[in-house]
Amino acid sequence: MDSLKLEQARQEADAALYVFWQPYKLLDLGAKHEYQGKIKLLDSLPLHALKVTYPEGNPNESWHYFFDPKTFQLKATQVDQGGRVSLIINQAVEIKTGLSLNKIRNSYFLDSLGKINYLRASYDYKIQTLIKH
Repeated sequence: MDSLKLEQARQEADAALYVFWQPYKLLDLGAKHEYQGKIKLLDSLPLHALKVTYPEGNPNESWHYFFDPKTFQLKATQVDQGGRVSLIINQAVEIKTGLSLNKIRNSYFLDSLGKINYLRASYDYKIQTLIKH
């Protein structure tokens, strides 16, 4: 495998892990939380919206977390990286661990109107449990 393909694979693995654990960054000390109210994501999904900025993050970057209004389960995350906007929609969560970790997620780039431009990546996480004999 050439070094360019190896570096691309490493970046994709890093991105997948980052996206997987991102919801737990809501607990970071110093994170600034702003409740945005109820919105309709993609003009159809009624959700609670929370804008979060992180002190150690890029000053041109903001995150939005979208929660189900009945269960308060995380349904989507959006990141604006200085004009490039990604929307990550949770399709399923795992139930093995009791932590409701992300299982299946799709990441889309949005256009300037906030509509899906194209699918950027799809993640399907496998939760492995250790069994002691």
